[in-house]
Amino acid sequence: MIAFCLGIALVSRFPSLPAVEVLWLAAGVMVLVHGLCARSLLIALPAAALIGMLWAIAFGNARLATMLPGYLEGEDFWVTGSITGLPQTSGRAQQVTFMVERSCFSLLPADCPDRSQVFSQRRIMLNFYGAERMEPGQRWMLRVRLNKLHGFANPGGFDYEGWLFQQGFAAKGYIRDNPFNVRLEDGPPTLSRLRFIIRERLLAETAGLAQAGIILALVLGDREQISEESWSLFTDTGTNHLIVISGLHVGFTALFCHLLVSRAARLSQALMLRFPAQQIGAFAAILGAFAYSLLAGFPVPTQRAFIMVLAFMGGQLLGRRIAPSTSYCLALGLVLASNPLSLTGAGFWLSFGAVGTLLLAFSGVRRVRATVEEEHVDRAWSWRQIWRRWGQPQWVVFIGMMVPMAVWLQQFSLLGPVANILAIPLVSLLVVPLSLCGASLLWAHEATGVFVLVLANELLDLLMRGLRALTGAGVALWEFFGLTRVAIVFAGLGSLLLLLPRGWPDKWLAAVLFLPLLFPVRSQLPSGVAEVVLLDVGQGLAMVVRTTNHVLVYDTGPRLSETFDAGSAVVYPFLRAQGLRFVDRVIISHGDNDHAGGLLPLLEVVETGQIL
Repeated sequence: MIAFCLGIALVSRFPSLPAVEVLWLAAGVMVLVHGLCARSLLIALPAAALIGMLWAIAFGNARLATMLPGYLEGEDFWVTGSITGLPQTSGRAQQVTFMVERSCFSLLPADCPDRSQVFSQRRIMLNFYGAERMEPGQRWMLRVRLNKLHGFANPGGFDYEGWLFQQGFAAKGYIRDNPFNVRLEDGPPTLSRLRFIIRERLLAETAGLAQAGIILALVLGDREQISEESWSLFTDTGTNHLIVISGLHVGFTALFCHLLVSRAARLSQALMLRFPAQQIGAFAAILGAFAYSLLAGFPVPTQRAFIMVLAFMGGQLLGRRIAPSTSYCLALGLVLASNPLSLTGAGFWLSFGAVGTLLLAFSGVRRVRATVEEEHVDRAWSWRQIWRRWGQPQWVVFIGMMVPMAVWLQQFSLLGPVANILAIPLVSLLVVPLSLCGASLLWAHEATGVFVLVLANELLDLLMRGLRALTGAGVALWEFFGLTRVAIVFAGLGSLLLLLPRGWPDKWLAAVLFLPLLFPVRSQLPSGVAEVVLLDVGQGLAMVVRTTNHVLVYDTGPRLSETFDAGSAVVYPFLRAQGLRFVDRVIISHGDNDHAGGLLPLLEVVETGQIL
């Protein structure tokens, strides 16, 4: 399984996808040799890696084949299909995911044929600027104008185009204002429709609650209602992983279902005579984890958590014990097999990285046999036990996730270990169960459901007050400037050294290995040389000029919405990636939004000298 995953990872480093026929031939040769060599491990591992490469290349080529053809870009044509996923509000537009069943290139929809194979069965993202509300499950015939996937392409910035491709979108565009746009008969009920109904009910019943957006995120994984201020607070304290449906929440939900149902089953003597309570609880845990993952829309962290729950609880159903490492490898392989492109997303690395770090620290090389004395001490509720159960895992994750966070987010919360010691039990053990119970009770007994949601809101208020007090104690975030591959490799070795068993020699070397990551040395330009970089900001301008001792920013690009501007999303990440902490001069050519829209957000995050 690991070799299969490594094969997929290797393909992700290719500059372009090779022809799949060559790998089919190579795979056939490897399978033949493997059979002739009496299942030799030396042949099996390369064969598994080759199969992984073959699958990744075939998957990538198939995904590329679904992309919008060049001759359709910018053209108006008809699409028939249905809305899937939860609609999002982006400025004055509704943004929806649309599943195209068929397309038509006639001027009028009445002239469209019943069947068309051109650009059918595709997933596209559409903006709608009309007044009618778009909802999941609705079927439409729409006049659209589409473009190929595109996002800002800048060093250090978020790869939006890559994210769209990973999510399976074939094109992005908008719905044209046309009198012949018509809503068709709705299809059968879907999961997206169920999630939408739950969201609307939650929004209506929690309208007066301060933390309604967080409750919605914990129930459905929809972060749209969380304010920028709240999200910044979670980022500063390293608790943002708790304010979505994470693998941790899925695991705790499975545990609650197991405990509740297995204890309830023991009350029935007739049931106990047929099935053991542990097996009934294991089945309930699988169902609970699956249902919660469905509510979230099955993102990568919940996929990983559900597969691990399925493997562990499946072992109980079969009367076998499955090691956590086996469950982890199984989840890794199945997630990559279902979508090899998930390897290119931050969610994959942060989710599997955190769990892998904990397995390394507590299930593998750090595990030692406890003496009878230690076992006796651990049975008592002591500070040592509290540290081992709550504090030590946070310290381990802090060390193990520093490098992935540096690579994917270029920042790391220094308050994370302390904040999570308090936040994890509060959110996972109290807030999440209350939110799920309250949302479920809204359909059974509305008053009770609202009361339970109010309790969840009060606990979240308590959490927010605690996090604000914590951020007031000092610097919360450490930002990584000028990351290099050498620094990342050295820091990764330092993390591994710190996670090795207690008593391992020369652990002090980890501090030396972290130095290139924490204190990078910026390369200097030769005297008399100027570097001019024109950044991709779409319509507008943003340029960075660097000399030996000075940095100048000329224009800062547009501000596209209340939550997105080129200054903080494009210019600043580029400066950070280049290791530039200070800008000597900022020049704005004129006050139009496409040239000056990102100025104020940029000034909030970077230290500057003169502004002209």
